[in-house]
Amino acid sequence: MSSRAVWTSDLDAIMRHAQPKCERAVEQSAERIKNLAKPLIPVGAPATHLRDTLRVRKRQLVSVNREVVVGSRKTFYAHMVHWGSINNAPRPFMLQAAEMERASGKLRRDVKDAFDA
Repeated sequence: MSSRAVWTSDLDAIMRHAQPKCERAVEQSAERIKNLAKPLIPVGAPATHLRDTLRVRKRQLVSVNREVVVGSRKTFYAHMVHWGSINNAPRPFMLQAAEMERASGKLRRDVKDAFDA
């Protein structure tokens, strides 16, 4: 006589339930980072300011991924403002905003809640 134990998983059902909540949490986190970064971006003389180009966009092919983006063809210098250049000290507005969001723990709590519900 043989006995066997069978383990079944509800992982598919859990993921179907949690994914929309995780997507919403990531989207909200990206919006918070955008809002935190906006006042940190220096405003200079150009007619088109970096601050005006700040936006959240969805990454292609990945449903839960979002990018907070700054810069455009007219404001190609975003990376030089953020990381600095030979003539200017770095002003890491995006890193500061992302760190403030991480420190708040809001995204971590929202994702945890998505799986606990």
